[in-house]
Amino acid sequence: MEQQIKEAYEKAFWDMVDQDPPNLEHIRKLIDEVAGILCNFVPSRTDIHKMIRDDLAGEVDWHIQGKILVWVERFQAPLYDQITEKWKRKLPEKLSEFLKKMYEHLESVNKNIYDERKKIASGPQLKTG
Repeated sequence: MEQQIKEAYEKAFWDMVDQDPPNLEHIRKLIDEVAGILCNFVPSRTDIHKMIRDDLAGEVDWHIQGKILVWVERFQAPLYDQITEKWKRKLPEKLSEFLKKMYEHLESVNKNIYDERKKIASGPQLKTG
């Protein structure tokens, strides 16, 4: 029962993105969340935060997908480049589908960045033996 409720909630959530006319307030909140996630990749760079927020602000149109991908590519590891290049070739696409996969992708990129920062913070590993 819990799983059915969760699935119904998620479907309703994403249906709001694709409704006609579009719920621009809902879409704007999602895009602002994506901008916040991107800003978290460079927590102390408020200059970059401003650039991200300025670039993703304004009218919600088909170009927003490309703008988001450009920013993601700046922060992701090269191993993800083939994925985002493939997505670029398919633009524009249904906004809900784009944002769903973007959230999943940003979660992977975030984990990758976190793991790399953790390695750097722990310093070089000395081999003994």
